Amino acid sequence: MSTIGSRTVMGLTWAYFAYGGDKALSLVTIAVLARVLVPEDFGIIAAGTLFIGFVDALRDVGIKDALTYKGDEKASLADTAFILSAAIGLSQMVAALLLAPFAQTFSDDPRLSDLIMVMAPIFLINSMASTHDALLHRQLKFRVCYSVDFMAATVRTGVVILCVLADFGIWSFPAGMLTSAVVRAAGRWAVLPWRPSWRFDADDARLLMRFGLHVWAASLIAPILFRMDQLSILSFPGEAMLAVYVVALRLPDVILGSLGVVVSRIMFPVFVRIREDGNEFKDHLLATARRMVMASAPIGVGLALVAPIVLPLAFGDKWGPAIPVMQILALALTLDTIPWAFGDAFKAVGRPGLATLLLIVEACYMVPAIWSVTYLFQDVTATAAVVLACSAVTAVLRIAVACSTLDIKVRQVWVAFQGTALAAGFMAVCVLGWQHMAGSLPVPVVLAGSVTVGAVAYILSIWLVDRHEARHIIQTILSAWQRTPRPDPIREPAP
Repeated sequence: MSTIGSRTVMGLTWAYFAYGGDKALSLVTIAVLARVLVPEDFGIIAAGTLFIGFVDALRDVGIKDALTYKGDEKASLADTAFILSAAIGLSQMVAALLLAPFAQTFSDDPRLSDLIMVMAPIFLINSMASTHDALLHRQLKFRVCYSVDFMAATVRTGVVILCVLADFGIWSFPAGMLTSAVVRAAGRWAVLPWRPSWRFDADDARLLMRFGLHVWAASLIAPILFRMDQLSILSFPGEAMLAVYVVALRLPDVILGSLGVVVSRIMFPVFVRIREDGNEFKDHLLATARRMVMASAPIGVGLALVAPIVLPLAFGDKWGPAIPVMQILALALTLDTIPWAFGDAFKAVGRPGLATLLLIVEACYMVPAIWSVTYLFQDVTATAAVVLACSAVTAVLRIAVACSTLDIKVRQVWVAFQGTALAAGFMAVCVLGWQHMAGSLPVPVVLAGSVTVGAVAYILSIWLVDRHEARHIIQTILSAWQRTPRPDPIREPAP
């Protein structure tokens, strides 16, 4: 097996379990807060996180991706990138502090602006590790990178639980987030020997910004666009309904959102390395999309099927209204994972502006649809339904553009996904049949049986309809683990 393929599999494995572990610990944090806080207080945390997410869209202006893409061209690029990232982090912190009072437009609770101001230093702390993050990813040092992230997540969860026990209420959340940011930044500096020399080169800055601005435009639009559902709910039904929506979103986001983010982080540097070989590039792209859907489809469908059991167990019976919302959002996030790899392919071939253009087009139908439905129905289930519809349209649009731009045939995409669609459908029928027969059994038994029946049905179906791909995945994973490549020394980009 090639070194690049082995590193990719190892990276994806480490990244998913580390990032997934991070999100799982985040789920524990949210579950603890959801059980001890009333919906209105939990809604304040959700609203504060929403506004922090909007400011976070300005993060590094695409400089980290630009450094990953052009990092070998000049040694001084990393120094310039560090200074730019630090300046942007400082600007974000100041912007959050200045804009916090305006958040009261969406809430009558004065704690919302205080919460945002307390969390503002996170931006400056995160910026201190942005360049280190890019260099680690450039060298495909995924294991080191995500081990640090998991350690920071563990610290965050511990701090939140201790603060909850000390009766800090909503302030437990920012305490954990700030501590986690410090641990993550310190960890990046500890594992990477590179240190900034504080040299700033205007030509380097222009080189980074020229590529980065296209990426940044997409990263600016995307968080705003994909949080539009939450902002519309905060504006109309209010904080309590936003809390219901966030609780419903949490578990699908932990599992499916983690998968998408990890694949994006890992595959972009991999695509950059193989972009000159057209056939290998397209093969890797289709294989990545195929395997991503193969992993996400049973998870999304499974979460929709077990939501009436899992959600009360995780968050408590008071969150019952979130069950249908979670079922719909699990399916929406499954659709979102289908075209995820194509966005990284656009960046890797030097066309990041295409991803930005697609986001602008998507905003033209998503924003009015979500806001009008939320306003008219004042119901989070209706909002989730329109999000699902928009996700379906977006998946079709992105696949069509990818086929046209990257010279991929529609039939190749259909062949890549059809086996998974059949297997997921068969799995759903089997799980529903089990739940119908086991309705009178204890809840834990029904849940365990649903997971077992679903897993067995899906694996058997995949083996029957796509045996070649199943064998290839198993062989690739075994080969990667048996022949773990010796790490290269982490170094500055070559002059």
